[in-house]
Amino acid sequence: MKIVESTEERLVIRREEPTSDFELVCLALGVNVLVTICFVAISENLSLSNDESFAISFAIGWLLVHLFFPGNKRNLGYLFTVTFASIPFLGVALLSLTAIGLLQFPQIASLTFDKSRKLLTIKYSKILLWYTSVQYPLNQIVEATLASKQIFIGASAGVAYVQVVQLARRRQDGKIVRKDILTGVTQDTVYQINKFLSRPLK
Repeated sequence: MKIVESTEERLVIRREEPTSDFELVCLALGVNVLVTICFVAISENLSLSNDESFAISFAIGWLLVHLFFPGNKRNLGYLFTVTFASIPFLGVALLSLTAIGLLQFPQIASLTFDKSRKLLTIKYSKILLWYTSVQYPLNQIVEATLASKQIFIGASAGVAYVQVVQLARRRQDGKIVRKDILTGVTQDTVYQINKFLSRPLK
C-alpha cells in the first residue's frame, strides 16, 4: 500500500500491485471450473481415454491462463495458481481452500479519507470485474493501530504472524469496534492516518 494523496482535505492510500493474490485465485478458480466442465464433457461425449481427455482439458486451461491471467509469469505463487487452474477437479478443491485462506487477509484496494464529504471509503479488491466498497462517517473513526495477527496459511505451513493495521470506529451505540484494514504497511502509514484524523473536521 502506498499513500498517493495527502492534503488537508484528503488522504488516499492505494494498493500498488495491479492484481491481488485473492483476485488471482478467484480468477484461477473460475478458469478451473471451466476446465473441469470441459474435462467432463470431453470424457462423456468423445471416445477418448481419461489421459487424452485430461491432456486436452489441461491444454484448454493453459490457453485460458495465458489469455486471461494478469501477473508475473516468473513468480512462484503465480505459477502455482495458474498450474492448478488447469487441473480438473483437483484445482477446484485446492483453489477453493486457498481462496478461503486468503479471506483472512484484508483485501483492500484503496482507502480514501475525505473531509469535504466527511467519509472514509474502503474499496475492496475486485472479484473478477466487480469492486465492492463500504463507507463510514469520518467522525466515527477514532484511530488506527498496528497489531500482530495470527493467520492460517495451509496444512503444511501452519500459521504465521503478519502486521495488520486496525481501524477503531465508534458506532452510534457508543461501542468501539476494531476492523482489520491493511497488511504490508509501515508504522509511518499508521502515523499518517492518525495525523490526518487528528485534524478537526470543518
